[in-house]
Amino acid sequence: MARNRQNEDTGFPAFTGRETELEKLKGLWRRKKGALVVCIGRRRIGKSRLMKEFGQEHAEAYLEIQGLAPRSGQQNEDQLAHFGEKLAGFMGLEEPIPLRSWTQAFTLLAQAVPQGKRTVVLLDEISWLGKHDRDFAGKLKEAWDTRFSLLPNLVLVVCGSVSAWIDENILRSTGFMDRPALRLQLGELPLDACNKMVWGRKQQVSMMEKLRMLAVTGGVPRYLEELDPTQSSAENLKRLCFDPAGPLFRSRDGLSEFEMIFDQVFQSRAETYRNIILTLLSGAKTLSEISEAMGKVRSGNLSAYLHDLELAGYLREEPHFAIGGGARKISHFRLRDNYMRFYLKYIEPKRKAIAQGTLENLSLEDLRGWNSLLGLQFENLVLNNQAAVEKRLGLDGKVLQAGPYRQSKTQRRRGCQIDLLLETEHSLYLCEMKLRQSIGTEVIDEVSEKLQRLSLPRSQKHLNKFPVLIYAGEVEPGLQRSDFFRKMIDFGELLKN
Repeated sequence: MARNRQNEDTGFPAFTGRETELEKLKGLWRRKKGALVVCIGRRRIGKSRLMKEFGQEHAEAYLEIQGLAPRSGQQNEDQLAHFGEKLAGFMGLEEPIPLRSWTQAFTLLAQAVPQGKRTVVLLDEISWLGKHDRDFAGKLKEAWDTRFSLLPNLVLVVCGSVSAWIDENILRSTGFMDRPALRLQLGELPLDACNKMVWGRKQQVSMMEKLRMLAVTGGVPRYLEELDPTQSSAENLKRLCFDPAGPLFRSRDGLSEFEMIFDQVFQSRAETYRNIILTLLSGAKTLSEISEAMGKVRSGNLSAYLHDLELAGYLREEPHFAIGGGARKISHFRLRDNYMRFYLKYIEPKRKAIAQGTLENLSLEDLRGWNSLLGLQFENLVLNNQAAVEKRLGLDGKVLQAGPYRQSKTQRRRGCQIDLLLETEHSLYLCEMKLRQSIGTEVIDEVSEKLQRLSLPRSQKHLNKFPVLIYAGEVEPGLQRSDFFRKMIDFGELLKN
């Protein structure tokens, strides 16, 4: 039985928001052979924390070995020596185990798994472990087939922030075909878990204050942990982002948090990935638009880079869907990571001043375009929590396809853009997102225009069209009294269970 550890500030469990993933992991104990788990996701998203919770709370033995971060002059022997040191500690040995190869390392690891005890072994940042041995993945596969899979009490987890390496070498590798028992791609915590983790029952914190903080941290657990619920959003953001020692400005290793993401995760291609991100700061773009903005010829390499960024959790590909089904020929790519946009927009341009400690009196009002950026971050939070929207509309399990919808202009129809369109068997839900200090009846005219412009295929003319408003701000009495919207969802509702 897991211990119910409590967060001293909020009174809520310190670990939250990953209950579904934990249940899937716990279900692996019912297998009669070893289980291989693959876990990917952005840096700071809580991959290691999830596995530590599983290993320490739901197993009898737990070993975590994390690859050494890349550095100049590093060799395979350095990774093996580190592996041998961790393995020796797990076995209760005082001296590190000298290792000559990964085959030997995996053999000794399998032998160290205690018989009859449920054991979780986490190989974290696995791409770093195998960086200097081109046959690393093959040796791991051989060890799995001949040793690890034969241990019924073992769950072996391979994990890392370099999701593209795991995708290429394990998930899409013919050598590992059908071997992973479970694949987890961790995204940001849902909004209700963010609220529970940071604020708990502290109802005196306004919804807008919470929104301002989430506009910077998103649902990234490591960033949420840095928020102080007793401070205002301005105080939190100044401390975290604009202080020389701020954890969202500078990491413990001296690099900026952004550099830790790009230099250590993407390494030699870091600058290319960074330039892709820069093209998306102002909004979603197609592959052709990204290529044009970067001054590059559209190529398969660019598509691969976008795929890598999506696997890593920073982008989201949003294919255009045809109402009623049909081919998806074009996609838009959206920057789904709130911290990354905030960093590039406001922190990076001020790096020198922050390092010198000259921004003590900075306020949110000093951030040029803050309100516009807040709107984009608000949209991200809603789109990343689509399931919560569907739940509020009573559409759990009924949505056939969903996403931002863009209807191109032709000679026969006008263009139309919908923030979020949900299609069910009988209806379309047109979700409009509004972040304003005061929201009045003018929004009815805006959405009415979209309802008129939305063109349906002849075979889908039977679909009902229901407008929905998802908002943050004060709703004026006239809009409250109107019955135009099928439902009006206050952003604060998405923060609740």
